[in-house]
Amino acid sequence: MFTPNTEQKHNDWPGSTYEESVRIVQERARDPSHHTLGILQLFGATTRLIETYTVKENKVKGWDQDGEKVVDVPIYEDIEVREGEQWTNQP
Repeated sequence: MFTPNTEQKHNDWPGSTYEESVRIVQERARDPSHHTLGILQLFGATTRLIETYTVKENKVKGWDQDGEKVVDVPIYEDIEVREGEQWTNQP
């Protein structure tokens, strides 16, 4: 990004000023893209190495180096609320 005490840009990060670059990166972190959310769903979904992946609609799919599908997970999962007695760790 920008080096300390200078406004000279040393790479291709977004924005033309330091403040604008920080604002853009913060916005991206607060509201990630659909593609970014899909990649994050792959993390921890399998112990196998994922060579390629696709993010389409509400699903992300990953394949190994042999072309075998190793993971197929939704980006957004439905929330299930169970009715009944509440169990807690409290006595």
